[in-house]
Amino acid sequence: MRAAIPILMILGLISSARADSWVSREGNCGEWRAYWTVDRNQDNLLTGRIDYVHTGGDCVAGTGERIVADVRAVLSGREFFATRPGVCNYHGIVQEGRVRGHAFCAGSTQSLPFALRLRDPFLDDADAFRREEYWRVPQ
Repeated sequence: MRAAIPILMILGLISSARADSWVSREGNCGEWRAYWTVDRNQDNLLTGRIDYVHTGGDCVAGTGERIVADVRAVLSGREFFATRPGVCNYHGIVQEGRVRGHAFCAGSTQSLPFALRLRDPFLDDADAFRREEYWRVPQ
């Protein structure tokens, strides 16, 4: 019994990180759709990954290209900051569970708009982003 208590304490520390799932659109016409999976630590730092697919938009046809990227993010009041280390930095304003802002990426002379949904009933299903209709490139 005494051995069980330290094990439960360790499991409690490990599970103290909370996972969040978000969806976003990025690019000049929202041509990149993304699913963010991040874990929040006790310092409120979010780390995880972004799964992207190029679905296209009003200004460009979708290619179906997929990219996975590591991400670090923080929410501070109404400010949102994130980085894909060495690739892009994001800044936006949080309003009603959504973030709108710009990504500043290496090798680009202009910022790219992005919109991120921090909470969505669609995301209550953890496998929703794996379904083909979520990633379908419009024809």
